Amino acid sequence: LLQSIAAYMLKARPQTKVVYCHAYDFLSDATAVSKALKAKTGNVRELANAFMEKYERCDVLLFDDVQLLESKKTISQERLAVLVKHLRSMGKQVVFSSDRHPSEFRKTQADSTIQENGGAIPHISARLLAPLESCVAVGIDVPDLNTRMKLIQKKSMNIPFLDKDRDEICRFLSLPPRENVRVIEGMLNGLRAMNEFCSENLDLGAVKRLVAAPGTGVVELSV
Repeated sequence: LLQSIAAYMLKARPQTKVVYCHAYDFLSDATAVSKALKAKTGNVRELANAFMEKYERCDVLLFDDVQLLESKKTISQERLAVLVKHLRSMGKQVVFSSDRHPSEFRKTQADSTIQENGGAIPHISARLLAPLESCVAVGIDVPDLNTRMKLIQKKSMNIPFLDKDRDEICRFLSLPPRENVRVIEGMLNGLRAMNEFCSENLDLGAVKRLVAAPGTGVVELSV
């Protein structure tokens, strides 16, 4: 979805500076700057300028998996909150992706220590949660059967399915429990690998044999 947003904006306005950032990338960059500032090392200015050039001077920031910023200390969350405030004040656009609605996050204060919660609802600092709660939240539903069929047909164009079985193969691969887009992509990658590395003839019977047991949505790869 974020890639589609970036592609659309660059097509509509080629001069737009769009920055895609995964949560772990931002965490790494923010931590490097913080450590340099604390240690007062010689590359502080270089790191700070690189951080500013990458994040603060973009027109659109696409931030992936914001829920992964949960950590024992909230310094990275606070830095992101400041960045979002700055970008918004400049009329820039920020798009977040997350595995849950902002209302499902737990709020913690800036000076609090976050304890590991073993996969429970992540804690987000109050300053970062504020812009998340005020944004336009759009949920992404599981694609219906017709959408999955079209997706598989498009993404499997370079997979040499037997021509007479292609439509039926795409229909079979779109059936539940193979509903998640990432699972579908992984399944197609597995079938592509079986053909490339094992010279597997991909007719309908072979595809049904190669696709793992229902409920996994993946492909068994064995040589």
